[in-house]
Amino acid sequence: LKAKYAAAALALGREPQPSLYVSCEFLIMEFIRALPQAPCMICAQPLLPPEPAGKAHVDVLLCGHWLHSRCLDRAITTPPWDKKCGKCGRALCHPRYPAPKVLEKRWA
Repeated sequence: LKAKYAAAALALGREPQPSLYVSCEFLIMEFIRALPQAPCMICAQPLLPPEPAGKAHVDVLLCGHWLHSRCLDRAITTPPWDKKCGKCGRALCHPRYPAPKVLEKRWA
């Protein structure tokens, strides 16, 4: 495995790095730098405010896309019940909420 990683790193023009470094670099680039400026897929506002004065609640859908908790709540608990993720087209699903059919029955 180390040999495969070293060969892949050299093919990309990089020096081989320990795998923990690569994992940390990914987490830093994806979540610490990119996530705060990423827009909510429903309201298009940045996920996190520029000045962290208050609490900002964000959630991740089962498809992996992020949005504000209040936007998720409003989108999942109001009709129409077959809403899709704005980025990948999969159904809006989150473990905190029941299936759309259950929500629809509760609404009626």
